[in-house]
Amino acid sequence: MQTKPVLFCVVLLVSNTIFNAIFANIPDPIKDIVKMLIVPQPLDPVLIKIQAEILPTRLSFPTFASQNGYIAFAQVVTDHLDQKRFSLPMPKEARTAALLPESEDFMADASQNVQSRTCPTKPCYPEGFLTGWLGAFGEYAHEKPQPDVAAFTFNVGGAVLGLDYNCVDENVVGFGGSYVYSRVNDDADAGNANVHQGLFGFYTLLHTSEIYYNLGLFGGYYHIDQVRNMPILGTLFVASSNTHGWQLAPHAEIGYDGYLSHVCNFEWFGIGPFVLADWVANWEDGCLEHGAGLLNTKVDGRFCSLLRAEAGLRFHETIKYCWGHLVFQEKGSYAYQKMFGTGSITALFPSVPSTGPFTGRTLQTAQNLGVFEFSVLFKPTKRSYPYGNLRYQGQFGSKFQSHQGIVEIGKDF
Repeated sequence: MQTKPVLFCVVLLVSNTIFNAIFANIPDPIKDIVKMLIVPQPLDPVLIKIQAEILPTRLSFPTFASQNGYIAFAQVVTDHLDQKRFSLPMPKEARTAALLPESEDFMADASQNVQSRTCPTKPCYPEGFLTGWLGAFGEYAHEKPQPDVAAFTFNVGGAVLGLDYNCVDENVVGFGGSYVYSRVNDDADAGNANVHQGLFGFYTLLHTSEIYYNLGLFGGYYHIDQVRNMPILGTLFVASSNTHGWQLAPHAEIGYDGYLSHVCNFEWFGIGPFVLADWVANWEDGCLEHGAGLLNTKVDGRFCSLLRAEAGLRFHETIKYCWGHLVFQEKGSYAYQKMFGTGSITALFPSVPSTGPFTGRTLQTAQNLGVFEFSVLFKPTKRSYPYGNLRYQGQFGSKFQSHQGIVEIGKDF
């Protein structure tokens, strides 16, 4: 096919009005062009560029952002349960140890006893108390351009409110809810989206000897407002749409907790291996674009998911004072993240029904990430005072990276 007729016909796509008024009697020239544009690999460079502009695969980026919004929320819950292990009652063989007594006088006696390796006779916390906590988080993430992925950035912000019941033998059960907002920006001003999420679920921390388990089940609703900008031969076509969906996400972690089992010889430095996994499933409704004439697409509803697995080591250093203690933590790990159907969009051009439905694909490559985390936890001696926790986590890959900050405050009662 010659370039000039192609360019001429694409210009005719400016609006449905022009098409109906001027080309009503021409036998489907534009339809033929659109049909050529949705073939898997057009040979003409001009067609390749136009195809990248008009195919709606970029509509999958907000869905990917909603999945990462859950991952950011799950990280807050994971870190919350992690810090719980530094202040809970000890296992039965060390239950009489006292890390956090309720009075300063008893703290002075307990400090002398710990130093002399003689355990006091009062447990550090009564069993059956509650903990209310609030976590706020923000994240910046960037996906670099790839053969099947246009570059884009998303920013995530949210808050989590939770309530724990602290049971016997260091076990915890709790529930929490979160609101998450994500802003997606395609590079080169190719489009943007706003994602609003509400998440709710239950979690637990269980212990067996020196092994701990973090388990959770979460679900929620999300809504997406999105815009695609398609500059074609100097003319900007803007397609707008909105959709919504539901999410379900189980979480599981297992790790070694032995360095907290011997309270009378509580070392200032500890190390613990862990493995965790999150799977977030999306059921998303279809959508119909408007505002771009013949280039509007109708997208089918779909199911997709994201799997993230992580394994590594956590380190901690503890500094004790009479008014409480500080715990510094570092984490180094490897994370594997794989999308299943997240980047697959099946759609059609409603104004050109003869083209039939087509499927565009992006985000097909798994992400191998190096993860680093640093945190500072303050635990007061008196339970009448709140605790605080600051954390940073970075994920670094060849094509993807993210940076997340978390602030948590809570109080036992």
